Amino acid sequence: MNPSQTWFLAWRALVLLVEALAPWAAPLDVARPSGDAAMVQLLAGWLGLTLLVVVCVRALEQTRLRSLLAALATLTVIAAAVTGWALPRGELPLGYGVRWMGPLVWLTLLAAVRRLSPPSWKNGATVGWAMLALVTAALSFPRLRSPEAMWRSVVARRPDHAEAQVILARIVGRQRDGAAKALAVLDRCVRLSPRARPCWTARAQRRVDAAEYAAAAQDAQRALAIDDDDAPSAVLRAVALTRLPVASPEAEGAARRAVELAPDDARATLALAMALDARGDAEGARAALRRSIERSPTLDARLLETTLALRATDVAGARRAVMAALALGPDDPRATYNLGVVAQREGRYNEAREAYLKTLRREPRHYSARYNLAVLTKDAGVAGEARHHLELLLRQYPGDRAAVQLLAQLEHVDQAPSGGVQR
Repeated sequence: MNPSQTWFLAWRALVLLVEALAPWAAPLDVARPSGDAAMVQLLAGWLGLTLLVVVCVRALEQTRLRSLLAALATLTVIAAAVTGWALPRGELPLGYGVRWMGPLVWLTLLAAVRRLSPPSWKNGATVGWAMLALVTAALSFPRLRSPEAMWRSVVARRPDHAEAQVILARIVGRQRDGAAKALAVLDRCVRLSPRARPCWTARAQRRVDAAEYAAAAQDAQRALAIDDDDAPSAVLRAVALTRLPVASPEAEGAARRAVELAPDDARATLALAMALDARGDAEGARAALRRSIERSPTLDARLLETTLALRATDVAGARRAVMAALALGPDDPRATYNLGVVAQREGRYNEAREAYLKTLRREPRHYSARYNLAVLTKDAGVAGEARHHLELLLRQYPGDRAAVQLLAQLEHVDQAPSGGVQR
């Protein structure tokens, strides 16, 4: 451990002692010390330690109380050091350790009050100190009941605290229907701290998760404008650009930059594979995809693998890839749709029909699944079902030329072109 780490851990232990005394007033975040506030906390912490030492020395006159105070004081200091070191930075604020430290600190001071009070005050001082401890606990409880409550307290006190905003967004984002709440927190973060790169990066990640790729690319670009060597932001920009409905001319350059900054990130190599595929470089796309799958065989990678295999008329390879995709996302409509395409290519009518129907149960407006199902049933001679699906398709997409032509020629055309593979 280098000196700076030792200093930081010692600072955390001292702040933890202060927070245990008055968690309703002390900061509960994990920011590094800076400015006058940190100096005040350090002085308060040293004062607390000095008082504990004085109490222990004064207690030498009485053996039983000396032993109790010495044990409590030693245990309190050790617990503060261990908790300050062990408590991870991130979603658990430093104040989370108050749950363990608070009782120890207050019990130690209660014993000190008993020892130092004049004989006539001992009972009253003990009761008064106990009441003060209960009031402190009552005031602190709303902030100490959960990490989310602590971070909301930090944000309320310091609205421009970017780290707190990002962590709070991550916590609320895991709740049911938490995506909108997390995005609202990050919207506030970028509004109050427009030069805070973590706010833009976190919002870009949220928008990628929500498939809002154009907005995600813009947020990632704002993050890179602040720090152009930030690997997570570069990866998110590449991911967003390669998933836009219309291929972006910047996608390949963004993907190559992401691979340069994060060579071991599977998302970066997958983005490069998608960009190369969009440019028509099938061999380069397959090579980049292999590297991505070696690092992390994700669902998106397996879907692209299915697409590339079918384009190369490697139906057996497409079957292996789509089964691997289904193992990762058995109910993902992209995977079930691709299974339908592969099975249709193999002539497996029942499997293809069921795969398309499963896709439509998840996404009733899935155009390609509905159209391919109409083609599949028409080719199998089930004209009534084919007509039913085409009529549904035209209700969803009025005037669609391909559906109109297939419906008009249903009794006369043996086969119509099927939709493409989705990735």
